[in-house]
Amino acid sequence: MSDTSSFLPKAAESLQKQLSSELEITEVASPPTSEYEDLVQWLTPYITRLLDHHFEKLLQLLYRVDVSENLFKEAIGQPNSDHIASSIARLIIDRQIQKMQIRAKYSHF
Repeated sequence: MSDTSSFLPKAAESLQKQLSSELEITEVASPPTSEYEDLVQWLTPYITRLLDHHFEKLLQLLYRVDVSENLFKEAIGQPNSDHIASSIARLIIDRQIQKMQIRAKYSHF
């Protein structure tokens, strides 16, 4: 991927909107927008909550973001449960950035 940092603000904004509106999580804090790892740390607790209490909503989010089912299965199959949520957060962020890069690449046509 090209420079991902330029797409982080839009990815963060999009994720915040999806968590607050589509998934009806009302207390979504403003996400950090300048560092990838900060965004992962911001998203991970929300993913943990969805994993623990609202798995069907997590699946809806993954579907909307268009995360690969195979990559999700790999992430959820990890032996260390502490890393599952952060791995899923990375998949979501990476996919959001990838979609934005594709849109930017083809937006001038």
